[in-house]
Amino acid sequence: MKKIIVLVSVLMTVILCHAQIEKPDYHSTIMLDARFFKGDNANDDSYGNSNRFQIRKASFGLEGEINQEIEYALEFGISTCTGSSANVQISEAVLMYKLFKNTKIGFQQGHILSSFANKTECPARLTLDKPDFVKTFGDCHPFGVVVNNYTALGDFALESELSYSNGTNTTINGEKQYNVALMLETPLKGLSFITAYNGVKKGYYNNLGETVIHDGYRVSGGMNYEHQNIWLTAEYFTGKAFVSKDQKMNAWYAQAGYDIPVNQGKIKSLQPYIQYQQWDQNSDSSLSANKDLMEAGINLKMSEYTKIRLGYILMTEDPENSAKSPDSFIVRLQTGF
Repeated sequence: MKKIIVLVSVLMTVILCHAQIEKPDYHSTIMLDARFFKGDNANDDSYGNSNRFQIRKASFGLEGEINQEIEYALEFGISTCTGSSANVQISEAVLMYKLFKNTKIGFQQGHILSSFANKTECPARLTLDKPDFVKTFGDCHPFGVVVNNYTALGDFALESELSYSNGTNTTINGEKQYNVALMLETPLKGLSFITAYNGVKKGYYNNLGETVIHDGYRVSGGMNYEHQNIWLTAEYFTGKAFVSKDQKMNAWYAQAGYDIPVNQGKIKSLQPYIQYQQWDQNSDSSLSANKDLMEAGINLKMSEYTKIRLGYILMTEDPENSAKSPDSFIVRLQTGF
């Protein structure tokens, strides 16, 4: 793998030295939240359960091609997805070389092809955020080497991707992860399936403060249907060693939405939706470790980029012997170009 990284680095350097860079395309996203909490432990001493205004995301990015052979992209800003919303961070950095007609290889920090939940960019989501458990099952924006292929197969299309990237904890040496994923687009317009395997070397600190590396894995699969006014997604995840050495987790979610054209004043359409997710945080435990919740809301679409989102998150179950999570109501203003 180290030889592949060196080879890709040399290849990119040679090409860039003789490159003609075309004018890039620019984009920006602003997502502002008002969050309100209700129930046990709401507005306690923890920041996460306190009523507040919050910048969910504010970013600026660009993307383009070099010599029609290299694709590049860069996005930076503040986001609660990549960390504290108070710090400016690089959320996406891509440099990919078109090795063959349908195959690209290069370096990437950003969403890899691992699930529909991770593949979908934040502004385009049906719900307010990705399922709670997704970030525990791996980094949303890993950095590493990526090989991607997209091939049409008659009425079908197959996208495959292999990646080798850093681990989720940047303070521990030795953490690494690789991901293998396949996404199949079917002849039924809008219907696709995805499956992925993620192998990890996960680092922990033991009681003596020493670094310990353990092997872990994640397997996932799901379906997605987006066509005309209908939005349907369901996915299942299972994995081990993302929290502790032998801790196994299972999780799934399902969601549905429907676009209703209205064209009344500034509002072009209404999009009611519902999502249910269940997360068994320790499947081998004798106690119930389920964290279940349901989200229901509506998106008021004023343009492709401008929306008002209203969502209520109802906590239906918490793990035994843990504090009960409060419900929350979120109002989000979202725009961009």
